[in-house]
Amino acid sequence: MRQSGLKGIIKVIFVIIFIWTLTGCASPQSPYTPSPPPAAPIVEPEPASEVLPKIPISKKPEFYVHKVRWSGETISVIAQWYTGSQRNWEDIVKVNPGFDPKRMNIGDKILIPVEIIENREPMPQKYLRTSVPEKPEPSSSMIKPATEPHKTKALDSPEKDLGMAEPDENELFELQDTEKSVPESDEIELFETVE
Repeated sequence: MRQSGLKGIIKVIFVIIFIWTLTGCASPQSPYTPSPPPAAPIVEPEPASEVLPKIPISKKPEFYVHKVRWSGETISVIAQWYTGSQRNWEDIVKVNPGFDPKRMNIGDKILIPVEIIENREPMPQKYLRTSVPEKPEPSSSMIKPATEPHKTKALDSPEKDLGMAEPDENELFELQDTEKSVPESDEIELFETVE
């Protein structure tokens, strides 16, 4: 009987769940109404900032690149060729940070500002030969080494050479009596005895 009672309870629970499900499906469904959106936060306008005039953006500086190809090239020769004036070497050095014009090597690249360039052709080696003076040959106006030793006159005295009267030796030096009595060695006590 116990099983039949348990079966009866299960049947009753099943019927209740079935009826409850049917009643839930039969009820009219309420239309969906979305909830109102949250209120937007109130933002206070910032005070108007000072409008600055537009600053024209300057173009990047443009450069011509010269590559040192021959020994003997100098910054002033390069300036003369490309700009027409040796004086522009300082402007060229300014735009080449870390560049030492006294230590140029073959292969160095040197920037030359485009705004001072007059000649865009690469510098030829023949220009280097014509612009760098060769060592001059000695001429008659140049000092030549002496072939004979130079003879100089020995000076008598500075006063005489300067045309001054020579002082009298007796005026310069007074003779003094140098003879004084010197004690005999027996009379001199070299060490004192200390008691």
